[in-house]
Amino acid sequence: LAVLRARHRHRPAPGKPSRRPRLIVSTANIALQDQIVRKDVPAVAALLGIDVRVGLLKGRSNYVCLSRMNESGLLLRDRDRADIERLAAWVALHPDAAGDRDGLPFQVSPAAWAKCSTDNDGCPRDGCGPHAPGEGYDPCFAERARASAEDAEVLVVNHHYLAVAGAGLGPGAFLAVDEAHQLEEALRGAATREVRRSAPHALARLCRPVYGPAALGVVGAPVQTVLDAARDWLRLTGAGARGRRPLPRGWCSLPASVLEPLEQASQALGTLAHHRGDTEEAQREAKRHAAAKEQVDAMHDRLLALMAAEPTPDLAHAHPGPWAMWAEADGEGASLGYCPVDVAPSVARLQKVYRGACLVSATLDPEATALALGMVPVALMVPDAPAPPVPAVESMRLPSPYDLPALGVTVVPHGPGPKDVGWDGWACEQVVAAVAGS
Repeated sequence: LAVLRARHRHRPAPGKPSRRPRLIVSTANIALQDQIVRKDVPAVAALLGIDVRVGLLKGRSNYVCLSRMNESGLLLRDRDRADIERLAAWVALHPDAAGDRDGLPFQVSPAAWAKCSTDNDGCPRDGCGPHAPGEGYDPCFAERARASAEDAEVLVVNHHYLAVAGAGLGPGAFLAVDEAHQLEEALRGAATREVRRSAPHALARLCRPVYGPAALGVVGAPVQTVLDAARDWLRLTGAGARGRRPLPRGWCSLPASVLEPLEQASQALGTLAHHRGDTEEAQREAKRHAAAKEQVDAMHDRLLALMAAEPTPDLAHAHPGPWAMWAEADGEGASLGYCPVDVAPSVARLQKVYRGACLVSATLDPEATALALGMVPVALMVPDAPAPPVPAVESMRLPSPYDLPALGVTVVPHGPGPKDVGWDGWACEQVVAAVAGS
C-alpha cells in the first residue's frame, strides 16, 4: 500500500524527474532491510508491472572505514590482528565491493571490526582522505553507498538510521514505517549518548596532534576520573557487577574544574584548525582538527551533564522534556549515559519533513502508539493539503496472512555464525533436534 501511494500519489510533475526518493521505507533492522530490498519490493514491482529503483542505506558503522583500518595498528589478540589483515587484503582485492559487514564472505571479530569502522560522531568527513577519491584515495564505502542511493525511488533504511538522518533522507517524500511498534525505542536510542570505558582512549586518539603520546594522561585521565567516581558510587549502592542505577543529583562530588584539560585541548585543536596551509593535504588536516574539536566539546558537555545529573541548556533546547541519566556497572569499571524520556519532539521533527506517513505493525495498537509517540495532535497520516488544526489519522486493521494456530515456536540456540565453517551441519542438527523434540 505504501509503494502504491508513493508511486501514484506522490509522483513528481511531468518533465520534472526527482533526484530524491519518493518513498522512504524504514524497518526495524538490517535483516528486514535486506528482505524488503531483495524480496518484497521486487515482488510488488513485478505484480504492478513497473520498474522501481531501490536503494538501501545502513549506518556508517556497518561499513569498513578505510582511514580507521589503515591506522588500526596491532591489537593484543592474535585473532583480532589476523582479522584486520584479512579484511585489509579482501578490501584491496575487491575495491568495487559495497564494503559493508554483512556482505563479507567471512566473520570479523567485534574487536577487530571496532578498529576498522566508525560512526557519525567519529567520522571526520571532509577531513578524511577517502572523502576525496579524485585525489588518489580509495572512495569511502559509506559515502559511496549514500551516493548510489541518491536516484532511488524507494529508499530502505532502518529505524535508527531514520532517527539519525532525519531530514537528510528525502524532504517531501512519503514515509512508510514497518515494524512501527519498535519506532519509539529506536528514536530514543538514536538520542542516547554514553560515556563508555573506551572513552579515555578514544579521546586521547583525537588529541594526539596536540599532546602526542601524552594525550591519554592529559585528556584521558579526567574522563577516567569521572568513570571511576561512577564505579565507586555504584558499589556504594550495591549495583553489583552488571547493575544499572539512575543518577540522582549530587551523586558526583567532583568539581567541574576536573574537565578543564578537555577545554584546553579543545582550544588547542581550534588553533590548529584555523592554521590552514596552502596544500590540499594541509587543508584536510585542518578539517580533521576541527572535527576532533567538535568531538572533544561534545564529550565535555556530555560529562558535565552527567556529573550534574541534569541536562545542559543545549541539551534541553535540542530535546525539551525530562531526561533519564544512569550509571551502569561494567565488570571492574563503569559507563555513564543519558537519553530523553519523551520521543514526541523527534516525531514532530519527522512530521515536518515528510509529506505523509504510514505506520505498519502486526502488534501495533493505533491509540496506544499515538500516545506513546506523542502523536496527539501529531498525526500518523498527513494529507498533501495543508494540515488542519488537528491532522487526521487514518488506520486500518488487516487480518494476518498466516495460519496462526499452525505456527510453532523455533528456538535457535547459541552456536557458530552462518559464515563459519561447519555451520550448515550444525544448523541441520539443530533443526532435526527441534523436530524430534516436538
